[in-house]
Amino acid sequence: MGGPGSGRRKAAETIAQQMGQDMAQVSTGTPPVIELRKVRQPTGSELNVQGRSEERFYNAQKDKYLAENKFDAISDLADLDALLVHELLDFRYSTQLASGKNYDGLFLNYAAEEQLRQNKLAEAKVIGDLKRGLALTRASRDASQGSTADYIADLLKRAKEFGINRDNQIVKAIVLANELKSIVETFDRSNVAEKRVVGFETVDDIVQWVRDKFIPEFDAVDLAFRENQKLWKGTL
Repeated sequence: MGGPGSGRRKAAETIAQQMGQDMAQVSTGTPPVIELRKVRQPTGSELNVQGRSEERFYNAQKDKYLAENKFDAISDLADLDALLVHELLDFRYSTQLASGKNYDGLFLNYAAEEQLRQNKLAEAKVIGDLKRGLALTRASRDASQGSTADYIADLLKRAKEFGINRDNQIVKAIVLANELKSIVETFDRSNVAEKRVVGFETVDDIVQWVRDKFIPEFDAVDLAFRENQKLWKGTL
């Protein structure tokens, strides 16, 4: 059993040993292998990030911003590109400060930690400015919503638009269903020659019509409905 202070001596020896290993790694001159992974920015261009955790963070932030907000102009998307890059840098600095190590696995000395803290302060200012410019702050959202009466009026307008769009979808479905009904009824009461004239000689011909016309045309209306619904959600 060790005497008083033996635990502290062992801890100090462990730290000294680790520092020696870190210095040995640096002295070898072997460049660290950093895994670069590609992510796609909101504007469509690609960006290299460091490692899987940065990739997951970037994609999660991007998906959240695009799902919850509506960006009409390419300049807004370019600003969102910049915001995500600065948020990624803040994530990188935070991760290294929290672990006490850089991405190479080396312990951070005081100067390195202080530099990371200064970097985070600088990023916080840039991130705040970009968010305000894109109206992504709480204050910006509150200011853009206006009065409760304005919000309700806008909500009713959007509900009406939603209903009109859904009615268009229903009308399209009814038109296609009636056309299919007519095709089947004509097929059932026609002889071989008449079926050849109308262009539906076999049941397979009817099934092919469903594949070639019914499904694509209905899917197109449904897709337009879901896309518009997503935009409305992002502006409410």
